[in-house]
Amino acid sequence: MQVNLATKLGLGGISVFEICGTEAELTTTDRLFKHHEIRNFAPAAGAVYFGEMVDADGKVIDEVIIAKPEEGKRLVTAHGGSATTTAIMECLQKSGCKKADGRISTLEGKNLIEREADELLPQCRTELQAAVLLTARQQLAERLRAICSTEKQERLAELERLVSGYSFASSLLKPRGICLAGSPNAGKSSIFNILLEQDRAMVSDAAGTTRDAVAEWIDLGGYHALLSDTAGIRETECAIESEAVRRSHSRLEDADLIALVFDGSRPLNDEDRQIAEKAHSLSARCAVMAIINKTDLPGAMDGNEISNMLPGAAVICVSCTGNARETNSSFTLAAVEGLGGKWDQTALPFTQRHHDLLQKAIIESKSDKDICHTIEEIVG
Repeated sequence: MQVNLATKLGLGGISVFEICGTEAELTTTDRLFKHHEIRNFAPAAGAVYFGEMVDADGKVIDEVIIAKPEEGKRLVTAHGGSATTTAIMECLQKSGCKKADGRISTLEGKNLIEREADELLPQCRTELQAAVLLTARQQLAERLRAICSTEKQERLAELERLVSGYSFASSLLKPRGICLAGSPNAGKSSIFNILLEQDRAMVSDAAGTTRDAVAEWIDLGGYHALLSDTAGIRETECAIESEAVRRSHSRLEDADLIALVFDGSRPLNDEDRQIAEKAHSLSARCAVMAIINKTDLPGAMDGNEISNMLPGAAVICVSCTGNARETNSSFTLAAVEGLGGKWDQTALPFTQRHHDLLQKAIIESKSDKDICHTIEEIVG
């Protein structure tokens, strides 16, 4: 029984372990996986499972995803920190795995979909990205081939669902940019720190504390996103602050999601309205959400006016001095919808090649042509 680390130690958001051996041998490694609903865990070929990796004493090492590509093989995906990766490798070795000198054959896809997933898997930065790829690797070919035996109406509906699924997968698998913006002292830096779960940005009651954008990569509901805390946007005669405001506008224009922060303890002012107008002008190419902050103070802001200024945008209310976990959760739920939504747990197409050939299959199906050749072209 052998184990190989398919990703580089400490570089990236996840670590992927490839394990191969006889099924009898692999039962020892399967026992290290704790599934929340299955007592005696025995993975089925082609399935993907979420759970925890535990050591011989039952102590949890990390949350992991385990997949069984075929008989005699396992893929285990965990968080990519050096300490966690090392601990899992040591645990697997203690269970009887021999560390492979080089790559072993676990990630050798039988078809093009599997090989495409294998190529992208080590580049994943979040567990959700890995889960989507692993599920597609295991199940997408079967889902596609099943279309050929359906009636025209259902065939078209399934093809359209797959095209829609590609939109989610492509949004999830690429890096995203989120910009926290607003007028000075609205609480952007406090929200930034809550989302990072650390005091990364300086916070002060004095307006204009943030002079330059501060940015950090985060796992936001499975999306790998660069979160930027920007300087408050306002008219100023200070040359340094003017440059900071210019950079804030630049971050706005580059973002995939603009999160506008408003001070809910005071009425909207002209600066708030100008920022909202700028965000709305960009909403054709990026998502926009609004955050009414400081709800622990007496409210003076008209939430209806914000909704009218930002039609279609999610509006959430938070207090950075209250429950940080609740603030984080509210922001994440709204942001995930703006970035691309949630995963429906199905096998999805994940490359532009898949998308283009599915569009071809839709045209063929509408013309009552046989789509099986195109489906096999996707599978490869």
